Amino acid sequence: MKQKLKKGLTTLALAVTLASPFSAKADGAVELMAGNKAHTADVKLFGKVAKNTGLLARTRVGVDYENNSSALTFLDIYQSLGKGFSAALVPQYTPAKGLVMMAGPQYIGRWKDLSTVVLLATSLEEKPSYNIITSTSYRPKLTSDLNFAAQLETTNIFNNQGHVFSTERVRLGLTKNGFEVGVATDITQTGKEGTLDYNLGAYLKKGF
Repeated sequence: MKQKLKKGLTTLALAVTLASPFSAKADGAVELMAGNKAHTADVKLFGKVAKNTGLLARTRVGVDYENNSSALTFLDIYQSLGKGFSAALVPQYTPAKGLVMMAGPQYIGRWKDLSTVVLLATSLEEKPSYNIITSTSYRPKLTSDLNFAAQLETTNIFNNQGHVFSTERVRLGLTKNGFEVGVATDITQTGKEGTLDYNLGAYLKKGF
């Protein structure tokens, strides 16, 4: 347990260290989720590092009820190409695989209350993986100080042998005074047969 906790804290510290040069002028959010199978903490920082260069730093740490932990840290460094399109370099760290570099095209779109990000990334390694990552948010205003919040994040990973891993993260809630609360579910499919698992619960998010 101590070793797993140490890995999680090491991952979180790495994200903070890598993001620190731009964190003073960045936006972000911290989300805590309590589920029927695991608890997760999710920290995001995003901002501009140059006129046409943006950066997203993210760390997710999870612990289930059997004290098994998981951790993921990545940076999405993207150079704008115009009309919402960009070229992205994505270093990603997990305790299991260490540091893996990924790269590919990215699209960011915003339309009033709706926003979406689509990243097609290939890992730069001897046996590459192919990643399709999306995030779509819808946040319409209900009253002067209350917003509805809906978000869907998906990740699909393939290699030359087929499907490796997929996840869908769904959040439905309400936002007021920078705080967001609601219901959450994280669904995963693993391996060629897509073995299904899920974590259902509630979340609390604070933007800054």
